[in-house]
Amino acid sequence: PADENVYIMFTSGSTGTPKGVQVTRKNLQSFLNNMMEFIDFEPGYISAQVHDLSFDFSVFQVFFPMITGGTNCVVPEEEKFCPSDFIIREEINLWSSVPTIAEMMNKLSALEAASFPSLKYSIFCGEPLHQKTADAWMLAAPNSTVENYYGPTETTVFVSRYVYMETDSARKFHNNIVPIGKPFTDHQMVLIDEENKVVGKKEVGEIAISGSQVAKGYLNEPEKTQSVFVYMPCDSSDSIWYKTGDLAKYNESGNLEYVSRKDNQIKFAGRRIEIGEIESILRGKIKGEDAVVVPHRDDSGI
Repeated sequence: PADENVYIMFTSGSTGTPKGVQVTRKNLQSFLNNMMEFIDFEPGYISAQVHDLSFDFSVFQVFFPMITGGTNCVVPEEEKFCPSDFIIREEINLWSSVPTIAEMMNKLSALEAASFPSLKYSIFCGEPLHQKTADAWMLAAPNSTVENYYGPTETTVFVSRYVYMETDSARKFHNNIVPIGKPFTDHQMVLIDEENKVVGKKEVGEIAISGSQVAKGYLNEPEKTQSVFVYMPCDSSDSIWYKTGDLAKYNESGNLEYVSRKDNQIKFAGRRIEIGEIESILRGKIKGEDAVVVPHRDDSGI
């Protein structure tokens, strides 16, 4: 059945207990169909699997090559820190990863000009993609697209897309972060306020998403499900919308630009981390004493 769970992906939770996102066959099939609209390869291409199965990015890296005739080449553990030699050696055609990996490669001077000629598509998602990183990757992979995707686990991997162009290098985006773009054609994204009302075009609001990739909720967590999987006043249909907790705004081109989180959640190497979850575990370890976790950004602003 289309509404049968095909996998459950656990994400960080503020109480110290991870939430299990129920992704259905319909969700996964819709996601893969959408990705086939953007990526066009003849069978035999080589894709890189960078992330492990506990991270929903791996869903794309496992299933997409499987259904499109690609060869899935797993990055060795010892090369994940800086996989430039791997990309060259294996002649990778499709690359996908969190931006942190590209940023680390750039810091290590591993993104030399035209060093990745085999790449045709380069996909980044999971955390903000900085323009300087996108510029450096574009220089290293001159035959490849550079694409920034966005999508919480609750909307089945990716749900919006922005293709970064050479002309974007001179443009000023919010916090110098590449836009998250526009939603896939069978989805809607709106920006809402605290009362779930759509904000003005120039205002910052929380991203809410509806469409065929929106999961059916959290496993055995009805209250948490009802708090973020909601009906929207702006929508007269019976569609369910997922409230992401991510704040964004529209730019002059009508593309969404990520601004920040609205809660205490942060992202590290693409993984969602609830500060409250870490504090909860620390309090348990120190037998009731209070604990405060403060995120610290490095010189790159990450």
